[in-house]
Amino acid sequence: MSHLKTINAPKIWPVKKKKTKFVVRSHPGPHPMNRGITLNLLLKEVLNFAKTTREVKKILNGKQIIVDKMVRKEHKFPVGVMDVVDVPKTKKHYRLLINEKKKLVANEIKEANSNLKPLKIIGKRILKKKKIQINLFDGKNILVDKDLYKVGDTIVYNLSTNKIESHLKLDKKAKVFITDGNYQGRVGEVQEIKKETKDDRIVVKDKKNSFETLKKYAFVIDENIIK
Repeated sequence: MSHLKTINAPKIWPVKKKKTKFVVRSHPGPHPMNRGITLNLLLKEVLNFAKTTREVKKILNGKQIIVDKMVRKEHKFPVGVMDVVDVPKTKKHYRLLINEKKKLVANEIKEANSNLKPLKIIGKRILKKKKIQINLFDGKNILVDKDLYKVGDTIVYNLSTNKIESHLKLDKKAKVFITDGNYQGRVGEVQEIKKETKDDRIVVKDKKNSFETLKKYAFVIDENIIK
């Protein structure tokens, strides 16, 4: 099906459920439906660049939207957390995040930071000839020379040079962005990591208070980069 009933849309989708009955469903891509939206929704409801899908298609066909340094023309293409959206016509750059209201938002960022994308490591494999492959939050897989990275850590990836700029470890004192659960959208500092039989948990302190959530919901960030 190419459309989804608005009432069934994921909570992070910025759609007014009483305004319209159906919304365009995203194609399979780098983000699951609960962590991403279509370019159609992004341009209409988040950036307010268009009012209709027809206008969205015209913008995309004009090569006016670049996602992670690649021109995207498909209005059903999914974009999500930490993706970088460049708009050459306006010379503006945005990073997609989830706010504390649990809605996907586009935060304007500096041009210098538009080349950098934090990528959470969600898996790791040892290949032939001892090559190490790390599997990343947005579907990318990259090879690294040294076994320095752990699942849960973040790499800061340069989208222009295709190189790792830095490595952010999921340890105490790390700054984290919560991507799921009851505290989705909040940013804080790890105070404690609790080892559990099934899913490890972490205690995080933000500007409001301290809270506990699953370790797997934590995305280590550099606040100077995501802005």
